Amino acid sequence: MHDLVRAYAATTARDHLPEPARQAALEWAVDFYRHTAHTADRLLDGNDRVRLDPPAPGVRSRPTCPPRRRGRTTTSPT
Repeated sequence: MHDLVRAYAATTARDHLPEPARQAALEWAVDFYRHTAHTADRLLDGNDRVRLDPPAPGVRSRPTCPPRRRGRTTTSPT
């Protein structure tokens, strides 16, 4: 299913969006994943060794776990 959705999105974007819009969408997606991974890393290890540029407009990283579970890993006792 995932491959079908990706193929449909790529075909639709190619057929209906100009190259600058496709490039902007790709950059937005990469920026989102980079900042979300950085947020997850900071939740697991509070030392912020990697500095990122601010996210692109509209990009908001999401915490990977609810606040009450932050700092715990799946192997930690509950």
